[in-house]
Amino acid sequence: MAISAVLRDVLRDADAVQSLVAERVYRDERPQSDPLPAIVVQLISDPRPLTFSGPQSIRRAWLTIECLAASRGEADAIGERIVTEIDGRALVERPEVESTRIIDVRNDSSRANGGLATTFRTAIDVMVWHYPSN
Repeated sequence: MAISAVLRDVLRDADAVQSLVAERVYRDERPQSDPLPAIVVQLISDPRPLTFSGPQSIRRAWLTIECLAASRGEADAIGERIVTEIDGRALVERPEVESTRIIDVRNDSSRANGGLATTFRTAIDVMVWHYPSN
């Protein structure tokens, strides 16, 4: 399973996160008609390092988790719950994950297509050390 799918499933299963976004945790993009708040997991980089004997058994993937909401406070609250759930942890229910580390957190906002509603975003960059599935 792709590491972005693993992280999506971990966030969907986390009660503290689910209480804020229900099942609205997606890979790559949020369906346009879905309500806020929501979370979008995007894979930025997942290099395939080689050793002299072949592929390295553990990889380091960089992902961004976007917390989307109708207010700055709500986007930040979702982000804080995610950080609490995953930072520095080996996710014991997911044996393919060795550990995670929060690299950066940043904020912005936007109005799509000249709309009146602002979407607030808290983006979390996370490094995930994982064992790829074969």
